[in-house]
Parts: sequence; C-alpha cells; structure tokens
Amino acid sequence: MIITTFIVGFIMVIVALVLTTLIKVSVVTTNKTAARNDSEFVLELLRRNIKSSNPEHVSIYNSQGERKYNRRTGRVHSQSSSEEWESVGPNQSGNEIHFRPQGSQNWVCIAYYKGLSWDVEKKKDDEGQDVLMGYILKVTKNREDYTAKGCFGDLGNNDALMVLNSKAINIKDFSFQYRIHGEDAINKIIQVDMVAQPVHWYFAKGAPINREIYRQAIITTESIEW
Repeated sequence: MIITTFIVGFIMVIVALVLTTLIKVSVVTTNKTAARNDSEFVLELLRRNIKSSNPEHVSIYNSQGERKYNRRTGRVHSQSSSEEWESVGPNQSGNEIHFRPQGSQNWVCIAYYKGLSWDVEKKKDDEGQDVLMGYILKVTKNREDYTAKGCFGDLGNNDALMVLNSKAINIKDFSFQYRIHGEDAINKIIQVDMVAQPVHWYFAKGAPINREIYRQAIITTESIEW
C-alpha cells in the first residue's frame, strides 16, 4: 500500500511538472509570436508610407534623452527645457521619423520613447536591474498645425496619440538612419532597426530560446524627378 501510494504520488508530480512546462512554453511561444506581429505591423506601416513620400518631406530627429512617455496620462513629457530640433544628417541615428505621404495634407510622426522611472517590467534583467518599458508612438498632424518640435510635444484635443506596440511587448530599441545613394540621387535609403521582447517570460538565463526579437528593414523613397 505504501509503495503504491509512493508510485502514484511520484507519477502525479511528474505529470504536474510536465503540464507546467508545457503551459510555460505555450505562453512564451504566444508572446514571441505577438512580438513578431507587433514588429512586422510597425515596419509594414513605415514601408507603405515612406516609399510614397517626397524625400524632402522625410526627416529623422533624435530626442531619445530629452523625452519620456507617461502611459498613465498618455502624453510625452520633456526632460529638458531647451530642446534643440534639427534633423539628423546621413548615417546619424535618431528615434523619431516624420513624413508626409505624397498627396496627403497630414504629417505622420512615429517615435520611440522610454517610459518613466516607475514604468518597468516585473522581471529584472540578468544583472538584477530594472528594465524600462519602451513604446512606439504615432501621431498624425494637419499640415498647417505641424512643427517638428510640436508633433509629440504639443498635442491638441484632436490629436490622437497611438501606441503601436501592445502592453505585453517591450520595445528595447527602435532607431532610424538614412543615407543618400549617389551624388545626384534625390531618394533616401532609410534603415530601421528594432529590438522587441515579451514582457512575460518564464525561462532563466541560458535557456535555448532567445527572448529578444531583432528586426531590420531597408526602405527607399520612390520619388521621381521629371
């Protein structure tokens, strides 16, 4: 009787461990798929709009250290009273891209900002440090109301700020840079780099599954000079 009870208990423990592992793997797989879907959605949005924009109406800005996103208020907060707003040059990295698609009266601004100091993942990194949440934001501005500095910093009642990544996905990095191909070329070749990871993760360091998703896209404007 004692041996039978021991065997049954041992089997139940094994079954519980297997089921727990399967559930964790299922959740991780679902979250990684969500990270891929989020990244592909953002990159496809950029591909469709940038390639149809006049190169003169595509600019990249670097405001990474000057602004933070407050997810409680849904607003972008400036960390500096004296922000400088000059578009970056070729081969320089930035976290904002502003463009106006051909024939449109609206400017589209897409930016990457970190959250405030309290906005962190529940799980710390391998060094025991908090991991700040990162967000990809989108704002559409009327042509008459658009300014590079005010696209995210001066939101009116009619300006809807959209968060393009889901709550379960942390954007660890998102950057742009461009180059001009050839001396007489008018089009811009824009490189987009993204690193995303699921917020909910159950595997320890050294697991065979990589938590981060790395994506890169090369987008070229397709303006024609007559």
